[in-house]
Amino acid sequence: MIRPIHAELGSTTVQQYRGKAHRVFDRLWKNNYQRSQAYTWLAKQMGLSRKECHISMFTIEQCKEVIHLVTTLQPTIPDRDPSEKRFERRKVGESIAV
Repeated sequence: MIRPIHAELGSTTVQQYRGKAHRVFDRLWKNNYQRSQAYTWLAKQMGLSRKECHISMFTIEQCKEVIHLVTTLQPTIPDRDPSEKRFERRKVGESIAV
């Protein structure tokens, strides 16, 4: 069930929680799962349909639940080898070695 967010929509606090939930959750799917698999897992854990599982629509309590679920799972998930990074950051104006 999607919970109404009308009172929290513009709240800095809810935006901060959604940002943190996204950062924690993104680490899960970027390091270990395909994105769709991670969202399917999260929806099941939270008792939501896949369509309802949208962090940008979550309340503060739902964001806290995401953070809790993922951080309790994190110790069992190996990090991606840093040499497998898809993108490397460059400074503005820095050339790419060919």
